[in-house]
Amino acid sequence: MFDYLRVTNLRAFKDSGKIKLNPLTILVGKNSSGKSTLARVLPLLRQSVEVSTRGPILWFGNKYVDFGSFATAINSNADTKEITFEIGLKTLLGQFVYLSNSKKNKDDFNREIKIALTLCDDNKSTKLKSFSVVSDDLSIDVRNTSGSKAVIELNGVQVTSLSATIENAIDFGLLPDLAIVLEGESKSKNYYFDDNSKYKLDLLKKYSDSYKLKFESEESSNKFYSELLDITDLSFFGYKSNINYLAERHGIFESALKLNDEQLRQIWNDSVILNIPHLIMMVNHLIHEQMKNISYVAPVRAFAERYYRFQDLQVKELDHTGSNLAMLLLSLKNKHLSDFKGWIKKHLRFEISVDPVGNHYAISVKPEGYKKFHNLSDMGFGFSQILPVVVSMWMSTNTKASPRFRYFGDETNVDKIIVIEQPELHLHPEMQDILASTIVNVASNYKNLRIKFLIETHSKTFIDAIGRCIRAKEIDSDSVSINIVEHEAISDTSVVKQSSFNEQGQLLNWPLGFFSS
Repeated sequence: MFDYLRVTNLRAFKDSGKIKLNPLTILVGKNSSGKSTLARVLPLLRQSVEVSTRGPILWFGNKYVDFGSFATAINSNADTKEITFEIGLKTLLGQFVYLSNSKKNKDDFNREIKIALTLCDDNKSTKLKSFSVVSDDLSIDVRNTSGSKAVIELNGVQVTSLSATIENAIDFGLLPDLAIVLEGESKSKNYYFDDNSKYKLDLLKKYSDSYKLKFESEESSNKFYSELLDITDLSFFGYKSNINYLAERHGIFESALKLNDEQLRQIWNDSVILNIPHLIMMVNHLIHEQMKNISYVAPVRAFAERYYRFQDLQVKELDHTGSNLAMLLLSLKNKHLSDFKGWIKKHLRFEISVDPVGNHYAISVKPEGYKKFHNLSDMGFGFSQILPVVVSMWMSTNTKASPRFRYFGDETNVDKIIVIEQPELHLHPEMQDILASTIVNVASNYKNLRIKFLIETHSKTFIDAIGRCIRAKEIDSDSVSINIVEHEAISDTSVVKQSSFNEQGQLLNWPLGFFSS
């Protein structure tokens, strides 16, 4: 689960603080205060993981957002010429194959993970200066030094038993490939070390001499300790949970229950050192899957066309401006298109039709109370601007029309995050209220699909509608967060202040006269 987002030295922000991502997270503030910067960080991260890059962040992409370059993205008042992206995840991560068949609640194995990337400028290119992965009782810090050499610290202590190299180009996710060479080894290996590794064999002998567990042979002893070293987890709790689970099913692991916490912690610490590249790969895979589950609706959306040319393209996702709306609707199976039409009629109070006209197609709408359909281009701007928002929502609720991503073959608690800038664009206040109620409905009633909204808005009507929904018990007040973005003249930077709703739908910590002069 995507828990929070934080940026430092990005555009107007020296430090945004933690922006908690609730089922419904709202950004409000005056023009140019920095709302859009925060909203666009998530699509920025998505466009960065979708292609191979020379650095971790693709500032300018053809699909989503344009931050220019490192030079234009960094805060002009930054004390250090570094930009940091920090994300917090609550997730299952570790020996997932062992947990996937467990009868225990997987939420029992959830743990918080913080991932931070610090970037700097390197001759007009963006270079990864350092990154860290932090769980409840483990921190892995990797610093990029001269060339491709890296320094690794575990819990603040430099690991001297290895040398590391880092690949600056990013082929997958946001984190680079890491290779290590341990003492006594002649070459690097990226993931699990083989059982003939001198470093690993020395560890096995140390355990055998120190822990005095009885085995039938040295081979049995080595196999047991080698299996313990191969269990990969970012927390000691997870490591022990895996061992206890395995001890119930495999005789060889029963001996592990005779080891005390101090002994097991030493083996876990050694396993982390052995498997750092593998752990980084697992985290990177999780980042990649989470970022791929971000959708973005931009504030400038495509205007309606009278006719859309037929194309033999199968479209599975709406682009950020909605320009491929017609092709996406035509790509839906008849049942899914019928479901979509019914969903719009129920929640948005208008109907939609997609009809062939020669070699083209026309999109028509029929608002509530109208007797017939009218071409979308004849209905003003409002319907063309709301449709991309509506389609993005419906696609997130319909898993068959929009299949979710998988992690290591099993569905995890990766969130589906919908980022929307100015959903109220060109909408009458009544339709703004209806749209806000529909967003609340999706955020509240599809929790099993882990759908979250990050919305930037200027609309008082939209905010009031959310308060009304809370008052009507359509959504819990704890599921909604309001972030007020303000520019401070003295420091010439922007800050984020927290507001919220109480159970009666009333705003708390709300600035007096916020929506007036």
